[in-house]
Amino acid sequence: MRKSMALLLIMVFLITVFCTGCGQQSATSAPEAVPAEKTITDMAGNMVVVPANPERIAFHWANQYEIMMILGAADDIVAIHPNVKKFVWLVKYKPEVLNLPTPFADPVNFEELLKTDPDLVFEFEHCADTIEKCKEVGLTVAVLSKAKSIKNIRENIMFIGQTLGNEHYEKAKKYDAYFSEKLKMVNSIIAGIPDGQKPTVACIITDASLRVGGTDTIMDEWIEIAGGKNIAREIPGYKVVDNEQLLKWNPDVIITPSNRAKNLIVNSPVFKELTAVKNDRVYVNPHGFFDWQYPSAEEALQIQWAAKTLHPDLFPNIDMRKEVKYYHQQFLGFSLSEEEIDTILFPEIYEAT
Repeated sequence: MRKSMALLLIMVFLITVFCTGCGQQSATSAPEAVPAEKTITDMAGNMVVVPANPERIAFHWANQYEIMMILGAADDIVAIHPNVKKFVWLVKYKPEVLNLPTPFADPVNFEELLKTDPDLVFEFEHCADTIEKCKEVGLTVAVLSKAKSIKNIRENIMFIGQTLGNEHYEKAKKYDAYFSEKLKMVNSIIAGIPDGQKPTVACIITDASLRVGGTDTIMDEWIEIAGGKNIAREIPGYKVVDNEQLLKWNPDVIITPSNRAKNLIVNSPVFKELTAVKNDRVYVNPHGFFDWQYPSAEEALQIQWAAKTLHPDLFPNIDMRKEVKYYHQQFLGFSLSEEEIDTILFPEIYEAT
């Protein structure tokens, strides 16, 4: 009898220990609750409560679509600016963009924007009216820095990646590392060029007029990085100048946005004595998913192209065909043919402007 009682007590003890262990294991392995929201500090210093993983994103400006592609989040975009649909390369590789609503026209159609049900809107800091109106109608807004410098562009991309989180942030860091590497390479070579050996450059940014980028513009910055001197630096911001001003400046190099703009200069008897025309140094800036000469993610390519264009003998290591191919494969997920690379780098030949 005593033996039976002892065995019974031992069995009860073992069962109790076993069940307790199972309970502890079950409690330990229970998944932690994932927060639905998080608080971020946007580029204007605002504390903003956003979804932990935003899935319905609205962008105002056309150049932001490519950034979302780089971050692997283009499929989460629900509202865009109508100009996005005008970029040939983007439409070719992302035809679904043609089906997206375009409430970000001028002015913004907030009724249509609300219909897209975005859980996060990204807007630039200089669009104060749009930011305030978004808040009034109950939309969550994260403010970006005005993209007027390479520093702004890189910071915005890192901020967007961090806000979206997870693999998007890793993609942002990968892109920024590439940009940093190329910028460091160009800077290291340009640093050794005497100021007197830097060519003067006029960057014309519109087809039908002599509109140039002066100080406090992205054009002024990439010209300087590439080892040139912006001949329009005396002008603040953007301005249309007349023929006499361009003749007075007489730049060593002229960079244009299209074949049409180039032809208006090289075929005009008015400009035949310009140094850039006589030396065959009037170029058409490459075009990709966005115009390289304007603020966009493709500034990483623009600084390399500009450096090699202004100083071809100093940059034999830059192979723009290789860089364009790498950029599109690594950051946009597309493999380009040799002819497609040509249409990006030499739009004046293929009339791709």
